[in-house]
Amino acid sequence: MLIIEISWFRVPSFSARTDGEVFKFLWRTAMFLLLSVTGYAQQLLTFNVDGKNYSAEISWVVKHNNVEFKTKSAHTLDFSKAGAFDLAVFFNFKNDSVPAGGDIVWGFQFSQNGSLINPPGGEKRSRSKSQFQRFNISGVGSSGLTITPTVWQKSGAGRFDVIRQGGTFALNFNFTDGNPTPAVSETAGPAGTPDAGSQPAKPTNINRPVSPVAGTPPPSKAETDYAAAKNVTDTIQRTRALIDFVDKYSTTQPKSELVAKAVKDIPLGVSVPSIGREGTYTYTLDYPVNLYIDSAKVKGWRWDLSQIPSGKYQLVLTDLKDSVHAFPLVDRGKNAPFNLPKDLSPFDKIKVELVGESSDSFRLRVAGGSPPFIVFLSKNGFPVERYIIERTNTIQTFSKDDCERCETGIYALEVYTNDFSTLLFRLEKAINIRKINYLLVLLFCIVGIPVAYFVIKFIRRFWQWLVYQKTLRDIHVWEAREIREAERRKKK
Repeated sequence: MLIIEISWFRVPSFSARTDGEVFKFLWRTAMFLLLSVTGYAQQLLTFNVDGKNYSAEISWVVKHNNVEFKTKSAHTLDFSKAGAFDLAVFFNFKNDSVPAGGDIVWGFQFSQNGSLINPPGGEKRSRSKSQFQRFNISGVGSSGLTITPTVWQKSGAGRFDVIRQGGTFALNFNFTDGNPTPAVSETAGPAGTPDAGSQPAKPTNINRPVSPVAGTPPPSKAETDYAAAKNVTDTIQRTRALIDFVDKYSTTQPKSELVAKAVKDIPLGVSVPSIGREGTYTYTLDYPVNLYIDSAKVKGWRWDLSQIPSGKYQLVLTDLKDSVHAFPLVDRGKNAPFNLPKDLSPFDKIKVELVGESSDSFRLRVAGGSPPFIVFLSKNGFPVERYIIERTNTIQTFSKDDCERCETGIYALEVYTNDFSTLLFRLEKAINIRKINYLLVLLFCIVGIPVAYFVIKFIRRFWQWLVYQKTLRDIHVWEAREIREAERRKKK
């Protein structure tokens, strides 16, 4: 059973006692007044999976012309500066980790109020903590979007069916044109034509998107995931998101146009070389499009390139006793900047090692290679934090407190080269992070300390009772012995 609750603030749980209900009322009143003053509204999405409750605070950001508007409901956007805007909706899970398994996904459905936004309707759903959608603007005027937080569950037929929808919230837009088409000169036109000054200025909509016909089917799951990955603003995070998209759909939809487009926007994957006998180095090449090796520039190496299953290639280099020249490799089918030549240097050894971990940090040792290196912490396949190693041949310490999106749990550790093409190190269940639950600490102080006091007091009294009972038994034994001694003396 799934329960979706949309509220303007979060209320802590209490028992159904009278004083608890009074406290709830006072808490709601105080939070309502606070939110009325600050002007911020917060959506809370709560649902139950396998008897466990999960809560996610929902916030959103509208980005237009590289300017972000965070959690606002009314927007005035200059159409002449950018003909599109991006909507990002974030699901910040609190206290609990993301629900395990792929049967439950979450996101939002949207519909347009007006005719200036394209697409006019659809949905975004995945297991990601952030959902992205780009909207094109087709003209000047007012329009709006209605957003509905939703939870889906995968049915036996493989479809995702809506289980429950939460309350909607509206985003209103006023599209202006800060650079309108200049009015026609107020001079008379050619003979036989009306005065040009009497002609009103006509706006030009050349190359501007036109709203599609109503009833357009919603995008597929693959289209939704691709758009979400493509619209990530951070360059490194976007590359990682596209790689995750390709890994997810390349096996189930190997001939998909979206997969082919995504592959062109990620670097050629190059594994760490496997060293064999007689000075051979074997690489596995992932995500190739159009590999090219300029034989004229190959110096000091003998090479063999062959295709292997799953669309990958194997490159075997044989060292000809030349430790100066690198091996040139380029994928001409990639989009810039991933179509630039890449030099493989097997003799340049790179070693990454997890040295140690404490309650508040972890340490990595890197030797060789060319910094910077990119470090990821990920959970359930989703990267939650990124670190940068600026130097090589050193041990660097990373603070766990810097991972603001990390929750209590065990995270995988990944280290990439600076061009994101080579995975240097990966270790599952590597980093253990514990976050202090201040609510539990407060509850312990309020409830635990008095309970501990009474328990200790009870144990102390019980121990005194045991000592008293033992003393009584000793007295009875002593009295019985004295009676027997007195009777023995009397008989004598």
